[in-house]
Amino acid sequence: MSTDETFLYDCCLARDRRYDGQFVVGVLTTGIFCLPSCSARKPKRENVRFYSDIEQARAAGLRPCKRCRPELFYRGDDPDRRCFESLAGRVRSNPAAFRNVSALAAAAQISTTKLGELFRQHAKLTPAAFLKQARIQKACELLIATGERIVDIAFAVGFESESAFHRHFVALTGCTPGAYRSSPLPLQETSDVLSGRNL
Repeated sequence: MSTDETFLYDCCLARDRRYDGQFVVGVLTTGIFCLPSCSARKPKRENVRFYSDIEQARAAGLRPCKRCRPELFYRGDDPDRRCFESLAGRVRSNPAAFRNVSALAAAAQISTTKLGELFRQHAKLTPAAFLKQARIQKACELLIATGERIVDIAFAVGFESESAFHRHFVALTGCTPGAYRSSPLPLQETSDVLSGRNL
């Protein structure tokens, strides 16, 4: 490759996802090739070779990494995105099923560190912030669609107290749950923003 290999190695050390698809990293000591963003322990510079694509890496006798799965990435199949989208859909549907961030990680069968990476990459939010917004979004839906008591809605979406629900609801929507319910049509925009922009 003509690109400065010191720069490529620095991208590899930084696990920079922006360069996934632009080159692959071959590790001579293990006989594998990886995406630049691979989370595996980084090899020494002298044990690394860079290739333009997976065909070049395969031609050099290397096999794909089982952690970052570069062959899936090059086919357009991103397992991290699939994992995030599946979990995000479950959270939106029933946020009360996930008590905290650890419960999210357990549901996805990944570490909390990996969970944080997924949500920062695909939602631009921490897992905790995403869960809180999903709860408020679900509460907005229930406030409009049902006549349930506000305290019952708070518990139904996963809050442990009415005061915490009230505080977070006001912070995210700019109004109280009661005000939202009494004026649902103009305030529907708030719900749309929560569901479309970050969720």
